[in-house]
Amino acid sequence: MPDTTEVDGLTVGQVSTLIGVTVRALHHWDGIGLLRPSLRTAAGYRLYTAGDLERLHRIVVYRGTGLGLDRIQAVLDDSTADVPGALRAQRTKVAERIDRLEQLSAGLDRMIDAHDGGLPLTVEQQAAIFGPEWNPDWPAQARRRFGDTTQWRQYAERSASRDPDEWQAITDAMTDFESALGDAMDAAARLTLRILVLADPPPGATVRPLYHHHTEQPQERQQLNRTPPASDPLGGRLEAVATS
Repeated sequence: MPDTTEVDGLTVGQVSTLIGVTVRALHHWDGIGLLRPSLRTAAGYRLYTAGDLERLHRIVVYRGTGLGLDRIQAVLDDSTADVPGALRAQRTKVAERIDRLEQLSAGLDRMIDAHDGGLPLTVEQQAAIFGPEWNPDWPAQARRRFGDTTQWRQYAERSASRDPDEWQAITDAMTDFESALGDAMDAAARLTLRILVLADPPPGATVRPLYHHHTEQPQERQQLNRTPPASDPLGGRLEAVATS
């Protein structure tokens, strides 16, 4: 690289201001051989010529497409480099990045809606998932009541991550659980009633209203009125309970 005592090029600071590239970047690109200034002053300061600036402009353009520095250097210095192919590959990467950013934006919108409204579902979706008895005003009421709590923030974060199908699955699971719980409670009540009846509770015991409620069906009355053999005063009725 020739030295010069005359100012026939631009200094690093001047190029930085003119092109909008940091001095640090220019020094780095010089160090890796991507953009070496053609001249230096007698004191060793870098000077960039018009040809250097033309190369710098190309670097900035390719850098703006997202190409890596090593790829840019290959494009600039290798006459056999497939420039259109490199740009197409970069376009694919940019499209993928845009898709990720759009997903991130949609996620942020859902998070905002969940924090503000409590349930990121439309009124129509809520009715379809939760049934006709659901009141779409309930989430907003809950937001006004609990919106400043940690629990609400945690709920909103979980709510924002669920799509309508996941809400439907949760609703179906809760419905099945409530149905199973109701069946279990009914079975426990019938079993308790029968045991109390077999124990011959005294008149006025609280079991009588329950007894009348659970013996409305003829089949129930028939089972309760069965008379076990004398040798087995309780076994017959307990067997009926166990096998019902």
